[in-house]
Amino acid sequence: MKIKIPHTKEYESLYRREWEKQNIQDYKDNPKLKPNKLMRSWVDNERTSPISKPRAGLSAAARTINKLLHNGLSIMDIADALGQDYLYVKKLVLLHNLPTIVEPPKET
Repeated sequence: MKIKIPHTKEYESLYRREWEKQNIQDYKDNPKLKPNKLMRSWVDNERTSPISKPRAGLSAAARTINKLLHNGLSIMDIADALGQDYLYVKKLVLLHNLPTIVEPPKET
């Protein structure tokens, strides 16, 4: 249940100004309360997660893993066959969202 408080719109700007004044005073009293400018979120820096970035195409290792996944091999089998670590192969699978359907290059 939402409680309706009368006249809230009238006081919002007043509360905001007073709140900002109090924040300034608090920062002067204790500088540790200031927000850390080095710790910004990905959105603030206009960056995205590395996994969600659009990719131009698969790397050579990712293409090989993709082919092996289409042939029915498990990630552990692929890691053994390529002589790579299981976590490396798993990371590539997650990074490139494998197995994917890769269209062959168009012949011109």
